[in-house]
Amino acid sequence: MGLRRAHNARYVSRAVVTRKDMAMRRLTAVVLLVTSAGCASMQTTSGVRDSSEAIAPNDRSLSAPTQPAVLTRTRFGHVIEDGVGYGGVRIGMTSDELTRAWGPTVVVARSTEQAYEVRTFRLDTGESIVAMLRRDRVESLQFIDSRRPGETPLRTSHDVEMGDLLDRVRTVYGDPEKDDAIFFYYFAEGVAFGRDCPRKNIHDSRRVSCVLVFQKTPGFRSASVVPRYVPLSYGRIHTAQRESR
Repeated sequence: MGLRRAHNARYVSRAVVTRKDMAMRRLTAVVLLVTSAGCASMQTTSGVRDSSEAIAPNDRSLSAPTQPAVLTRTRFGHVIEDGVGYGGVRIGMTSDELTRAWGPTVVVARSTEQAYEVRTFRLDTGESIVAMLRRDRVESLQFIDSRRPGETPLRTSHDVEMGDLLDRVRTVYGDPEKDDAIFFYYFAEGVAFGRDCPRKNIHDSRRVSCVLVFQKTPGFRSASVVPRYVPLSYGRIHTAQRESR
């Protein structure tokens, strides 16, 4: 009887990992659209980018926004809350709640197949914010450090600032639970730090140039089945396109 329960537990564990691996593979192609051109076009384009993941054209009326909504930093604050959100917007909010909190803005990408949508906002101090929605709810917020010279940097709940050295991230948060070519992921905290996101007139891969927040995974470090799901961030669409050509 005990052997049967152990066998069933191993089967369920393998099934959970397989489902999460599949989710990660589906999302890898829709994660991080930040190239130098893409970063600039977030402030100038009203079009939708094509991709191998079937991003559909936006159905916009003539009155739909064609530029990112501009948010006042003094109103919304300087702190990105790990695993929670920013400026009254919370992970898990509906698209309507997001619109009520930050106003209507341009939709730069949408995939009916994967049920996601990408909206961009801009702080009046220069930073870009990318809201990734999945199944009509906010799944992640990505903050790109394109602030104007002299502006106070955004900071996380544990006081890591945009532009800080990545060595300081390790000092404050410890070793990342996942480390890829762009992000240090801290799933238990619901935050990731990008080391290779383009910045206006500055590019230093030793420093934090973008921050991604998403839902926390409590007990991640001690979990027997390690979650493989990687939350949506803005920018790997172009990378996936280049690799598929």
